[in-house]
Order: sequence, then C-alpha cells, then structure tokens
Amino acid sequence: KPATLTLTHIAEAPLGVDVQISATIQPSTANQSVVFIPIGSTQVTPDGLVKSPAEAADVSLYVVSTEESGVWKQVTIRYRVPEPLAQDDGTQLTQDDGTTLEV
Repeated sequence: KPATLTLTHIAEAPLGVDVQISATIQPSTANQSVVFIPIGSTQVTPDGLVKSPAEAADVSLYVVSTEESGVWKQVTIRYRVPEPLAQDDGTQLTQDDGTTLEV
C-alpha cells in the first residue's frame, strides 16, 4: 500500500512556461499511479503538465494516489510576469537583435 508521496516540480515560473510535476510513491513496490486534480481554473494534463495561465497568478492542484486516496498533496505554482535579465551593474542583457532577455 502507498505510504508517502513525493513531488518534484518548480514552485515559481514565468508566464508562458508550463511546469511538469513528477510524483513518486513510497514504498517503491506500491502502485505509482496518481491523478492530478485541478483547483479552480488550473489546467493540468493527465501526465502532470501544468499549463501556464494567461495572467500572473497562483495555480493549485491536488495530486492523489489512485490506490489510496488518503495519500495526497496540494501543489501551488506561482506564475509571474517575466523580468528583464540584468548584469551586476544593472545593465539589461539583450539578444543580438536588441530584444531584452527575460526570465
């Protein structure tokens, strides 16, 4: 039977970047199948790819073991507006065509 659920993902991302969530259930002999249940307007694929919203926001979902519903975790990912990259002296980094690099 599943006992613990471990999730791997990034907690913050710029708008436009989809976030992949990976789930591992312990013990390793347990069924590794999970479902991703969106909360509110969050969009997530069956394999755990969280789609970026159109505007900066926090998105949340539940990850639940299909074998033992008592083994679950809530995930929140903060999507932010990309910010220009800057050097230590404050100079913005740009590409060869003059567009600003953002993260």
